Amino acid sequence: MKKTTTTMLAIAGAFLNFCHAASAAQNVDNAAALIAAVRDGAEGTAIHIAAGTYELDAPLEPKAGMTLTGAGMDKTIITHVASWKPSTATLPDPEMK
Repeated sequence: MKKTTTTMLAIAGAFLNFCHAASAAQNVDNAAALIAAVRDGAEGTAIHIAAGTYELDAPLEPKAGMTLTGAGMDKTIITHVASWKPSTATLPDPEMK
């Protein structure tokens, strides 16, 4: 009985370590790290963004279940570089009815 309990605890511990590693959050503190974290992160990754302004030159495309969490309103700001002109090709034409 004691050996079975020890084995069960070892299996449970290994499972919890696996789950923790799989759901570990990634911390970023600059635009390049944010872009890399979103691009290279797995589905369901939690990304914590430090306070600051992050100027991007392309849209972020988070994967399914990916969570981006900032330091708070007016503390973490994600915006675009002044030279970025997004494509308007896919926007609806307001003249069409």
